[in-house]
Amino acid sequence: MPLSYFSRLFPRFQNRIRQAVPSTLPLNNASLRRCLDSMLTCAPGEKGSLTGDPAFEATFGWQQSDVSMDELKGKLLDKRLVRCLSNPPEELRQDYEFPLSRRPYTHQLAAWETLCRDKPASAVISSGTGSGKTECFMIPILDKLAKESVEKGVPLEGVRALFLYPLNALISSQRDRLDAWTRGFKGDIRFCLYNGKTPQSVPAHEKKYPNEVISRDDLRASPPPILFTNASMLEYMLVRTEDAPILQKSQGKLEWIVLDEAHCYIGSQAAELSLLLRRVQMAFGVTPDTVRFVATSATIGDPDGPAGQELKRFLADVAGVPLSQVSLIAGKRVIPSLPTLEEKPVTLEELEAMEPEKSQHSARYEALCRSKEAKALRSLFTRDKTVARLS
Repeated sequence: MPLSYFSRLFPRFQNRIRQAVPSTLPLNNASLRRCLDSMLTCAPGEKGSLTGDPAFEATFGWQQSDVSMDELKGKLLDKRLVRCLSNPPEELRQDYEFPLSRRPYTHQLAAWETLCRDKPASAVISSGTGSGKTECFMIPILDKLAKESVEKGVPLEGVRALFLYPLNALISSQRDRLDAWTRGFKGDIRFCLYNGKTPQSVPAHEKKYPNEVISRDDLRASPPPILFTNASMLEYMLVRTEDAPILQKSQGKLEWIVLDEAHCYIGSQAAELSLLLRRVQMAFGVTPDTVRFVATSATIGDPDGPAGQELKRFLADVAGVPLSQVSLIAGKRVIPSLPTLEEKPVTLEELEAMEPEKSQHSARYEALCRSKEAKALRSLFTRDKTVARLS
């Protein structure tokens, strides 16, 4: 019987979809909600399921820099921040630990060097899934806040960093990451996820940690330096009387505006976003030359070609800053070279028989390196023009 190599991933995919779809397609009717949930509960590809069979793509790893987090401590990055990154709370360590020995990817280091400068600079981060795009902008923001908290000697109040996400599910996905990396600051750096589900007030016994603001009353009483929201909620915040304290206590303090998943904003949405950001800057009492704008996007074809220029122009137009102020930072994959071996045909059955329980095996690797078909398939993922394509 063939091994089910990816079977353990299917339940995780299904749970993620069950969380994401209802936030994109909110239904007030209970019967419709139950119907949608039953469709999302069916296994992918089954009759009645809303989702098809998963598709898997073979990819290569990302290029790492030559320096470790330990070497960046106290130089490019704040010492206390690096300690918090390398020693998150125990229950969050498995997913969010950034050990001192880790060497960040080259595009992460490039983003930190660009965004940690004293003079405001803006950047578009374009890289694939799993390449650590969030770390590209989150760590420079936390670094700046960590240094400011030391200078002031008191917990920071007033919004410094505004994160705009197109979906509530994407906002919620950042809660654990921010909790892991800010809890060690003992309340000096706080954050709030502000959307339609944020409660008006919360009993004192439910406020577990001082680093997260979890109610609207607390947000208005003492706005945290990090605020996650969506465009609709931000529109309300600019005109709603009860939200006026957020703006009043943040006057002149806004330094970062982050547009995650920027490729979701197209056509009229992009125009509306541009106007919204101008109103935001006026409401917070800042100007474009004092704000660092960051946008993330899915992988593009050639970062040095027209696609890269279009991404830079998009952020410049939306943010209202000169094109020269925007940098494009793209991830680069590591594509190892293959040994030169005499070609020899190999069947799928022969490959499956070579230690199938092991994910890596030297004989299987050598057989693939000798296979003309395997090398041609590999070239499709590497854009390698030197390998003959399959006819």
